[in-house]
This record gives sequence, C-alpha cells and structure tokens, in this order.
Amino acid sequence: YGGYAQSKWGAEQLMLEAKKQGFPICLYRPGRIGGESKTGAVNTDDFLAKFIKGIIQLQKAPALDIELEMSSVDSVSKSIVHISQQKKAFTKKAFHLINQENELKSLLPLFTDIVGQGLTIPEIYMQRNLVFDTTNTKHFLDKSRIIYHPINDRLLKNYFNYFIQSGFLSKPISKVNKL
Repeated sequence: YGGYAQSKWGAEQLMLEAKKQGFPICLYRPGRIGGESKTGAVNTDDFLAKFIKGIIQLQKAPALDIELEMSSVDSVSKSIVHISQQKKAFTKKAFHLINQENELKSLLPLFTDIVGQGLTIPEIYMQRNLVFDTTNTKHFLDKSRIIYHPINDRLLKNYFNYFIQSGFLSKPISKVNKL
C-alpha cells in the first residue's frame, strides 16, 4: 500500500525491537490530525487543506462516499503527553489516537482517480476494513480531562477563519445583490 506505510511499518519494527531490549517505548498512531481547536491554526501544506482549497477554487467536488476521521492537534498532543507520563503505558504496544465519535461527513467526496485494481484510493482502503483498537488509549485517558473536539460547524469555522486570516484562502465574496 505504498512506501509511506512500508517505511512506517519498518520504523515501528525497529522500535518494537528496542522495546524487547528493555527500552521504554510506546507507539502512538494518530489518525488524521487537523488544526488547533480554538485558534483554527492548521498546516496549510497538508493534503486535506490543499484539497479543500482546490474544491473551492474549482467550485467542483468529486463524489465518493467514504468516511474521514480527524482529531484536533491539541487533543492528540495532550493525549500523547498524558499517556507518556504514565509508567504503565510502557507495558502496552500501541496507542491509536483516533477521534471515534466524529467523522467529517461534510467532506466525504475524495479521490476519483482509478489507481489500481480498477479502484480509487479510498475504495482500496475500504476493502482493508481497518479497525483500530483504542482500548489502551481509552484506558489511559479515562480519568484525564482530554476532549476530542467534535468536528462540527464551530470547529470548521475556526479552520476556515484561519485559512482566510493566513491568506491561504481569499475572503468569500457575498453574492447578495446590493442596491
């Protein structure tokens, strides 16, 4: 499934080998990381940001029914810090940092190019039936006050305000007829 996934797997194998030799190792596997929940600050070089910009510029979006998960960067970073400060965490293999309660249903369309086996990239991933076990993560975050912010209109508005303030997107022009 591509060089990125293979190199990530290779790096994890090296880390697990170090763990076997007694090094305190935890693997953190975040899903898609979005911007900061309050300021909306987001990496505008990220694929999703560029994809959204392209949709806005072209005023067209591909139609594909997929689910897209995203967590705010502050939720993920706080989770990693919180978990890493607990000694028992090092007895576990991995922590999947996934925002399970929210899907970006408003951004379902994605990738329409056929890349292999007569399928699009999301269709290939959907065939894999990926399910991430978040039991370790839930256990170690259970008593923390870390919140995975819902991906809702308020959060998306923060992200779009940041896009405009940073110059990544132009301010929308109202199409209301003026007298």
